[in-house]
Amino acid sequence: MNFVIKNNSSSDLSQLVPLVQEFYPYAKEQMGFDKDATIVFESDLENAKNPLGKTAHYNPENFSVTIYVDGRHPKDIMRSVSHELVHHHQNCDGKLENIGPTHEGYAQTDSYLREMEEDAYRRGNLVFRDWENQKNIKENTKMKITKEELKSFVYEAMKEILTEQSRGTAPDQTGSESKMRVDEEGEGDPEPVVELVDSQEKELTSEDVEPTETQVAEEKEELKETTDEVVAEDTEEVTTEEVETEDLKEWHNNSLYGKLLKEYTKR
Repeated sequence: MNFVIKNNSSSDLSQLVPLVQEFYPYAKEQMGFDKDATIVFESDLENAKNPLGKTAHYNPENFSVTIYVDGRHPKDIMRSVSHELVHHHQNCDGKLENIGPTHEGYAQTDSYLREMEEDAYRRGNLVFRDWENQKNIKENTKMKITKEELKSFVYEAMKEILTEQSRGTAPDQTGSESKMRVDEEGEGDPEPVVELVDSQEKELTSEDVEPTETQVAEEKEELKETTDEVVAEDTEEVTTEEVETEDLKEWHNNSLYGKLLKEYTKR
């Protein structure tokens, strides 16, 4: 395929040219012409000012399609390309021989040329419309596949994260949490949440630190007083909310004070 595209205009046609390059082989196959055409994009600012100015024309002598592009939508330009390629097909079939140069109103005064114009309007619009629909269907199908793949990826990622969390092996979770805290606050280092908890557990379970009986007694008493205060406050709230006493005991046993009290009581 040796068709040529020339941009003699002052417009940026980086969006249009790839579409024409994709459409041309389709139009050639559907229309059935056997000789390639040259497509030339031109600027004519004076013509563009005229609301009824020229849009395109075909030269049978050199197989060239000229399209005026100033101020036009790419889709409108594509329709003109398709229309003129029908004239190119007519020329390749010998239907435009010896017609001479055309003049304004030729499709209204010459019955044969009117027939050629009707054919160009009908087939040109239909061929472009068929190509456009096929392209849109392909693009939509690609988007659907991409969405399905994305859903599958997200599902697998979430399943992996939940599996790691259930095993207690989510190493990036704390790092992400710390990073989020720094980003939100805007300054300072992230608080070593896990390290603090680990250090507290080490203090509680370490066999190297053996508190004296006096220290244990003092700590028990302090914990008891603190626990009594907390229980007194929460009991009042629980009573107000009409929660069962059994629920209060369960909350107390699962609280940090309850756990600490049990740990020191064992000692």
